Amino acid sequence: MTRMAHLTLRLSQDDGKTWPHSRVLRKGLAGYSDMAVTKEGKIRCVFENGEGDYCERLSIAQVDRDWILAGDPPEQQTEPAKKK
Repeated sequence: MTRMAHLTLRLSQDDGKTWPHSRVLRKGLAGYSDMAVTKEGKIRCVFENGEGDYCERLSIAQVDRDWILAGDPPEQQTEPAKKK
């Protein structure tokens, strides 16, 4: 079984040419997701997730665009911590 983790929301401001803004929505197991934007501009994400299996339950998260913009660039989120 493939286990997927670190469900990440990414934001493009140039019609999908680049995706410089990124924020992890769920660090644990997560599977299929779908997104929509409300009339008020809120971003909603429906996604599978669980503790022992990625498809134990469905959850809905709602975030603001600013929440994604406040995240670290993708390369900084996935980079391992450097030893001093």
